[in-house]
Amino acid sequence: MEKLGRNNIYLIFIVTLLITSLIEEIVNLPFDYYATFVIEEKYGKNKKTPLIFFKDECLGFVSNLVIMCVIVLPLTALVLHLIHHTALTSFTLTNSILFTLILAVGIGVVMLIAMGLSYIVLNIQYKFTDLEDGELKDKIIYLMRDSKKKVKHIKVYNESKKSTGKNAFLLKMLWYREFGIADNFINENDEDELLAVLSHEIGHLKHKKNIYNYLRYIFISMLLIVLIVVLTHLPFFNKLYIYFLQAFNIKTLNILLLGEVIVTLLRPVMRMLSIFNNYVSRKEEYEADDNAVKEGYGEALIQTFKTLSSDELVDVNPAPTIEFIEFDHPGMYNRIHHIHQQIQEKNLNKEETYGQNDIQTYSHKS
Repeated sequence: MEKLGRNNIYLIFIVTLLITSLIEEIVNLPFDYYATFVIEEKYGKNKKTPLIFFKDECLGFVSNLVIMCVIVLPLTALVLHLIHHTALTSFTLTNSILFTLILAVGIGVVMLIAMGLSYIVLNIQYKFTDLEDGELKDKIIYLMRDSKKKVKHIKVYNESKKSTGKNAFLLKMLWYREFGIADNFINENDEDELLAVLSHEIGHLKHKKNIYNYLRYIFISMLLIVLIVVLTHLPFFNKLYIYFLQAFNIKTLNILLLGEVIVTLLRPVMRMLSIFNNYVSRKEEYEADDNAVKEGYGEALIQTFKTLSSDELVDVNPAPTIEFIEFDHPGMYNRIHHIHQQIQEKNLNKEETYGQNDIQTYSHKS
């Protein structure tokens, strides 16, 4: 790497990143091929041809490469410049705050551009067409009647070209929102099941705590960056990094190796943050399910979960510890149990309302 990068820390980073990404892609390719043409084929889930498979793999690799070259590399070069020309031990409070803000904004920009690029790739892989005007479209629009944020674009994509998968999702990019509905879902599921899933997605729009999520993102970004700055000031860190350089016989600063050292040391903190984010995500999924119940599609949503669990070979009832640590969505069993509870509460509230109305009517007559 040092020879290829000519002992320049910027070139060393670029060469190392590109080579490791290519190696990772080559290593993962046979496993992805096996998963698609052996495992999925065994259960009748795959409709891809080898040509389509390799086309999708190339698109994914190129999109990742574009993100790295256009966004990640310039951002990293800026960070490298700050590190290389300003000793971490001499960071003033102002420099530390500036360093933190640059990284936080940079990460946000990377995420936004990655989302935009993913949308472009998705439209290359699938053909999206606007949902035709009619009763179904009118019902979908009606579901958004009391939502402040509307979805103006409702599209159907040809999932049947590649698999038997059934999906309906809400794509959000800044002010642009779009419903994507797999043609398999429309052709093979009841209309109420589709409306149940879209009610769930609209529930995310209604309950989306944008300010809270932005503050949470800023807090986590600041926390990680502060931890990195503190960590790199500790005496043992330099000794550990020098040990890694000697172990790999490296003489020039390699930012990727430095990053691996930092990530390894911060892994317990990252795990705790991941558990917290998963908890928040599961809570938001329950809130979105509640909206489907409110719209009268609770039973249809349960039926959809049962169908999808069977079609997608999902573990419907993972161990509680595994779900708590790893899952950003509740297990199907817990979601169905929660929906049943919400339906019962809704019916009970209706009965109480009817009872009160009867009492008021009787009193008025008397």
